[in-house]
Formats: sequence, C-alpha cells, structure tokens
Amino acid sequence: MPLVLLVLLLLLLLVVLLLVAPLALLVLLLLAVLVLLLLVLLLDLYLTTFMVVLQTVAKPRLRRLNTSVVIRVD
Repeated sequence: MPLVLLVLLLLLLLVVLLLVAPLALLVLLLLAVLVLLLLVLLLDLYLTTFMVVLQTVAKPRLRRLNTSVVIRVD
C-alpha cells in the first residue's frame, strides 16, 4: 500500500513539474525581454544625452566657423 502511494506521489510530482516547467521558462523569457528592453531604453537615453551634449559643444564652434568665413561677390 505505501508503495502505491509513493508511485502516485511521484507521478503527481512529475505532472506538477511538467506543468510548472513551461511557466518557469515563460517567466525567464519575460525577464530576458524586460532586461533587453531596459538596456535599449538606457542606450537610447545615453545616446540622446550624448547628442545633446555634442550639439551644445558643436554649435558655438560652428557659429564661429560661419562668422569667420566671409564670401565677397563683386
């Protein structure tokens, strides 16, 4: 009698594992997607900040270049 209960318990454990394993894989996949999304957002923020800094640094230099070049047409 205890052997039959043990076999039934093992079968129940196997069924539970088969049901939980795809859920765990799905959760891991969702976590991986969220991490990738977070990395993309951080990269976007970094690039946007870099572009803003680049524009603020480059604009005065460009203005200086434009004012120093004078083209005269006679």
